[in-house]
Amino acid sequence: TYATQRAGDIAYIVGSDVRVTPPASANLTPAFADQLSKLPNVTGATSPLTGQELMKRLGIPPGPLLGKIKDFLTDAVVSGELAAGDRDGAEALARQKFLEDGP
Repeated sequence: TYATQRAGDIAYIVGSDVRVTPPASANLTPAFADQLSKLPNVTGATSPLTGQELMKRLGIPPGPLLGKIKDFLTDAVVSGELAAGDRDGAEALARQKFLEDGP
């Protein structure tokens, strides 16, 4: 149901916040602590490729498209669709999404 989906989203957000700055007196229920331990740690997630690398590999100039691609790749890392160090996979994903299908 919609409420169940939103509850999962809220738990994810709260869990991420607690991981970044755990409160001194975090009284988490055992069930919530268990769910929290299963969430990926996304603190500091970035695109596997820098802007310079993307420009060189994809042959694109600096600009808004480059920013969109970096954001897309970072989101792919956070969601687990792309491994943090998968540079070739990042290039292929960017080509597929932005150069073959269009922005």
